[in-house]
Amino acid sequence: MRASVVLLTYNQERFVAEAITAAFAQTYRPLEIVISDDASSDGTWPIIERLAAQAPRGVAVSINRNSERAGIGGNFQIAAQLTHGELIVAAAGDDVARPDRVARLVELFAPGVFVVGSQLRIIDDDGTVITESTALPWPRCARDAINTILRGAAAAYRREVFDLFPPMSRAVMYEDYVLPLRAALIGRIAFCNQALVDYRVHANGFSNLCLGSYGKGHAKNMATARQAQAADIKHAAAKGLIAADTAEELLEYLRPLSGMAAFEAAVAYKRLRTLPLAVAARRAGNNWRDIARATIRLGAPWLWRVYRGA
Repeated sequence: MRASVVLLTYNQERFVAEAITAAFAQTYRPLEIVISDDASSDGTWPIIERLAAQAPRGVAVSINRNSERAGIGGNFQIAAQLTHGELIVAAAGDDVARPDRVARLVELFAPGVFVVGSQLRIIDDDGTVITESTALPWPRCARDAINTILRGAAAAYRREVFDLFPPMSRAVMYEDYVLPLRAALIGRIAFCNQALVDYRVHANGFSNLCLGSYGKGHAKNMATARQAQAADIKHAAAKGLIAADTAEELLEYLRPLSGMAAFEAAVAYKRLRTLPLAVAARRAGNNWRDIARATIRLGAPWLWRVYRGA
């Protein structure tokens, strides 16, 4: 079974060499590595070019540089289209994979399994271990996959997850809420309960940037992810990948989550439609207390700090 590592980079000149070296050190063969840079403005691209020329024997390497920012979802989509493997293994330009990562994931791709995830070990800027294992819960079905994140940096997918659905929107930044759900709609989920990736947490990391300002970026990205989830469920039903009643059950479960996500994004960005979206969130099944808490957390972060510190 041929596996393709998709290594996504953006302004990671400090860490990208270590990420690429770890990809080259994978024990699994045959292996393809596609490195896709999302128009980095620092020294990331020259490092990619230099290391790509030093790939070990038995590893096919191709590199791509986007002429303009495509975002995480867009860059992942571009990179996936450049692969030839049956399995697509996600990797980030600031993380470090264990040498046996791809081999362990491939072992778990039994017939009918369309996504495999693993635990993560958390490291800091300098590679010092912060947490040995994240001990994250993992989704077991499509309903779980709607609201239980399977970390994108630790996931691998069958290529049908990309081929059977429309391209991910460039607006999608939380692909790990989108791709695992797609996989769960058409097959099963498997999980390796070992940390196969060192997930780096640092000041310029994507998670920190999104979760800053008390969740302003997170609110926007969650609203976009919920829209993508709904669209994929409808697409799967329209193509006969899932039954119509299954799609309706999933959309009913998703409805309050989508309503709250749209409302939180409106509050965070002070949009004029905030009040109508609050009413819509309530009608979708959310209670007024949660709506009020979201309003304070995102609309008046200073007051939220006081509340949390009380």
